[in-house]
Amino acid sequence: MTQTCKKCLVEKPIDDYQFHRVSGKYYQTCRRCRQLQSYEWNKNNRDKKNAADKKWRDANPEKLWWKRNPEEHRIRSAKAGAEWIIRNPEYHHNHYLQNQTKYVAARARRRAAQENATPTWLTAIHKAQIQEMYDISLARNTQTGVKHHVDHILPIMGKSVSGMHVPWNLQVITAKENLSKGWRF
Repeated sequence: MTQTCKKCLVEKPIDDYQFHRVSGKYYQTCRRCRQLQSYEWNKNNRDKKNAADKKWRDANPEKLWWKRNPEEHRIRSAKAGAEWIIRNPEYHHNHYLQNQTKYVAARARRRAAQENATPTWLTAIHKAQIQEMYDISLARNTQTGVKHHVDHILPIMGKSVSGMHVPWNLQVITAKENLSKGWRF
């Protein structure tokens, strides 16, 4: 059994229709038209929607899936983020092009901090050991196919404490570990 939607004028099965109330009257529209109406209302009334959602979340914390399953939520979020990056490969390049001066300034700050954190009393052996860490990182990238970074155990641009650019403050770890570590030690 089919029926024609009065809004989009498309004939659809009866079970594809929903009743909804507008100003005290009930209307019957197809599910797609109702979704579009809902989307438009949410877009035009974002503050009301956010306030209602927050009120519901505060009243029903036990019903929030991500609160009950924080580890699985973290895994799903990371997976969704990685998939988004794959679907939008041009985003980072475009962001870099639009903010190139900020990236250049950040690199310059980092380079200056590393130069200031490198003591003048390092011997040639120490400098060779530092270079060896970078060689190991490159070798691990090639051998495993996983990106590796040379990490400062005590960060040279730390918030509370700053380390030095010396061989005993360096370690080779995966890029994922290093980037998630940030300025912590």
